[in-house]
Amino acid sequence: MQEDGVTADQVVACCFRVPPLTARLIGRPAIEGMTPGYARLCLQYVGAVCLRCGTVGLDDFIAAALADPATLALARRLSVADNGHRDPNALAPQNVEIDLADGRTVTRVVNAVLGSPDRPLSAEAARAKFDVCWRSAPELSPGQGAALWDTISTFEALDDIRILPTLLGPQGAG
Repeated sequence: MQEDGVTADQVVACCFRVPPLTARLIGRPAIEGMTPGYARLCLQYVGAVCLRCGTVGLDDFIAAALADPATLALARRLSVADNGHRDPNALAPQNVEIDLADGRTVTRVVNAVLGSPDRPLSAEAARAKFDVCWRSAPELSPGQGAALWDTISTFEALDDIRILPTLLGPQGAG
């Protein structure tokens, strides 16, 4: 989007060509009345949100966001197609083809999905994602989150993992 100046209002159509497993997992159609769980596994919806906002966050799965007519209209212009990859467990490569109103077609190949071992999140991005998720649970204190982050950041060096539930307080120990 940044490299080619692609904006949501320019998108005429978009096709995500993905391996068979990926197509089965996230190739469901965007529909009115989607639940958050359904929408999280709907590349049409998630792709439309990303095109409109530049990113996807937790607030994109609340009822008002899921019912947004502009997002749903864009989602219906996006499609998911099986690229015929022979490895039944492959998640990549993925090809994205975006047809724009000016007649251009922008194509990108994604050889490794973000967060995979071949394309891990940076430490800063992982911490930011953790913090956003932690803040979405108001019953948990920021201090608990910091302690949990510090512990899981050094998970490989822990002598005893039984400390993890205690970091979540009474709800984690049950």
